[in-house]
Amino acid sequence: MSKVIRRKKKTGKVILAIGLVLLLTAVIFLGAIAGAAFVIAKGPARSESAHLCATFAERRFPLAGLFYSADELERALFYMPPEIAESEIETGEDKSYTSALYYVDSVSKAWDAVVITGIDPDTLSLEETDATYTSSKYALGLAGDVDAFLIGDYLTYRGNDGEIYCFCAMDDDGILDVGAMTAYEAANSGYVWGMAADRVLLQNGSPVGDLGGGYASRAAIGQAADGSLILIFANDRGLYPAGITYSELASLMFEYGAVNAAAFSVEGAFYASGVGQLGEKGASSFAFVVRGGAN
Repeated sequence: MSKVIRRKKKTGKVILAIGLVLLLTAVIFLGAIAGAAFVIAKGPARSESAHLCATFAERRFPLAGLFYSADELERALFYMPPEIAESEIETGEDKSYTSALYYVDSVSKAWDAVVITGIDPDTLSLEETDATYTSSKYALGLAGDVDAFLIGDYLTYRGNDGEIYCFCAMDDDGILDVGAMTAYEAANSGYVWGMAADRVLLQNGSPVGDLGGGYASRAAIGQAADGSLILIFANDRGLYPAGITYSELASLMFEYGAVNAAAFSVEGAFYASGVGQLGEKGASSFAFVVRGGAN
């Protein structure tokens, strides 16, 4: 009996010792992460400090106030979009587009992406939904917490009529406009659909400068010079940096031929017929949906 008791006591001590080691390891690990974040936030590399600040602000990190002031976090989210610029986009009913899907893995291993090119503008729509589009060719889920959106004749927006939004919209000729727009302009410019975007990535073939922002999963829509559309779903990977920056997303859009492009926050997943769901993040409130079968 005494041997059994001694064995139980010894086992209890071993379990306690292992627990203490694991707890100490976790404390050291968290301390190392906090120390690394502090070095990035207060170190000499101001660009990385700005990325970290924006990442904290975008993801509403609860301890962000330990590293940045409330004013710094608020300014990290501010963005003034450029005015809409006229672009030479060639669309038409006689055009024939062939879509293709690509997988992209970042060198940094901080993100991977799905890129769809050659989308016919007539087959893409913006839809308010939380459904999975099993009958669609592609469906890209977007965050629902947006400042303004337009579907057909229905426009809803926050703020007042004169407030300027970073807007992405398609007219009835299949031309994608991106840039600063008021609710009045959005409602009276002949757009078929439109949505407030996070950033304008490209205009007239040139990446937009001073995009700011941090690291996150992101979505983007762009238009090539031939009128075809491009969709990108970029999913975050790893611990930090985890996700794609707006500048990296602009470069990726440029690489695949976009002349105009805008970025959005991701919610939900990217769905491709024959592939299934990728990067699921919960139910989406909006989606870019491409109809037309699996080929």
